[in-house]
Amino acid sequence: MPTTANLYASTIVPMATTAMNYAKAVCAGIEDSKFGRKPEGVDCNTPAWVIGHLAIYPDRVLEMIGRSDIAQTDERYQELFKAGTNAVDDADGSYYPPMQELLDRFVTRTEVVLEAIANADLAALEAENPVEGRFREMFPTVGAACGFLLCGHTMMHLGQISTWRRCFGLGSAM
Repeated sequence: MPTTANLYASTIVPMATTAMNYAKAVCAGIEDSKFGRKPEGVDCNTPAWVIGHLAIYPDRVLEMIGRSDIAQTDERYQELFKAGTNAVDDADGSYYPPMQELLDRFVTRTEVVLEAIANADLAALEAENPVEGRFREMFPTVGAACGFLLCGHTMMHLGQISTWRRCFGLGSAM
């Protein structure tokens, strides 16, 4: 639980923990050989792309809250998974990192950022969102931006994996 007495940490940490646990559940039972595949005739994000994409945001959030000292940005992940990249149908499993590597990075980096948010200075979370434009308009503070990136954004993309599961004949993760 957060050690700082602030609404941001006490809200973000449990919600993001729930999202992280849902990521583990929604990926359970997916064969490694299918993790980077698109359903036949469907142009959609694959679990490999989704988890890789989500794995880059904890380190971005660490930068936003002034904890660049513990951020571990991976340039290969940035190249493959940054916003605006398209999911590739990785038929032979050579384009994306293996499923377990992607999941491990997502989980470990999420755990690091949640600990940092739990102990963040309230002033860092109440600071103006440094990302200009529409993103700042929607999420004016660092804390609001962190909440979206670690919770709403995560669950939105995990919903894509839930639908992908149905396309591949897998049942509900719940």
